[in-house]
Amino acid sequence: MRTVYRGQMGERHKASRCRYHEAASATCTENGNSEHWKCAVCGKCFSDADGENEITEASTVIPAHHTLSKVNAKAETCTENGNSEHWKCDVCGKCFSDADGETEITEASTVIPAHHTLSKVNAKAATCTENGNSEHWKCDVCGKCFSDANGETEITEATTVISLLGHDWNEWIVIKKPTASENGEAQRVCNRDDSHTETRSFNFAFTETDTTWTINSDGGLTLTVKDITDHFDPFDLFKGAFVDETGLEENQYTTERGSFILTLMPEYLKTLSAGTHTLRIDLEIGGTVVSVEKTFTIAKSGGVSSPGTGESSS
Repeated sequence: MRTVYRGQMGERHKASRCRYHEAASATCTENGNSEHWKCAVCGKCFSDADGENEITEASTVIPAHHTLSKVNAKAETCTENGNSEHWKCDVCGKCFSDADGETEITEASTVIPAHHTLSKVNAKAATCTENGNSEHWKCDVCGKCFSDANGETEITEATTVISLLGHDWNEWIVIKKPTASENGEAQRVCNRDDSHTETRSFNFAFTETDTTWTINSDGGLTLTVKDITDHFDPFDLFKGAFVDETGLEENQYTTERGSFILTLMPEYLKTLSAGTHTLRIDLEIGGTVVSVEKTFTIAKSGGVSSPGTGESSS
């Protein structure tokens, strides 16, 4: 502060010397003052250099004060800190809990740390039809997953999934045999959960309409069995073949897939008598035998029959 002595004041102070006090701005921690003059003898203060307008020294004081700006409250997010409402000095950077700057606080105390809002996801075992999951915690806000309740170790949700087991089916069991007018039904039960069942219809039939073999033909007689519901492959169910209730030996026929193709060998067919015979195919589903039959004819060649089992030539 600069001090200037002035002479030739008014009648009261013409013999005195006054000191000039120039204006000084207040700071955050120190008072300032307005421009004034102060008598070096009596200590009185004046607003003018001539000492005509006396003022109190207190009126010259500009109190120390902070220049405060309000910092609005901000909610924290999963990744960014928030803060409580407070006031901050534009000059010194100090913080206060009130608009008057009376209660100083630290800026750190205003911080609301970023955090996830975690909910525990309990472990769940996988079933035949639904995925399970391992225990983890999931944020209700952003959906991120963590292996710990403190949200320190982030994981992907995919890593928590325990894939569904699928059914462990037992063998098919026939619950209704087919008839001439209705399909049969087979059912299987899951070993993991017996409330899980699957039911399929089935009905086996020969596909050929012409089942005649002429004596002395070079090739055999081929007949095909299929499931008309397309649920089962007869080839996988084959148990045996019979002609006129006599079981066939392995060298008397061949089999191949598609659905089930059986060919009676010509050497065997030559042993049969001319006329009508019955081929029976036995198929087994879960211990139950289902039979399908087809008649076929051994025809004479050129009107002359060839000797066969139980038949004489003519």
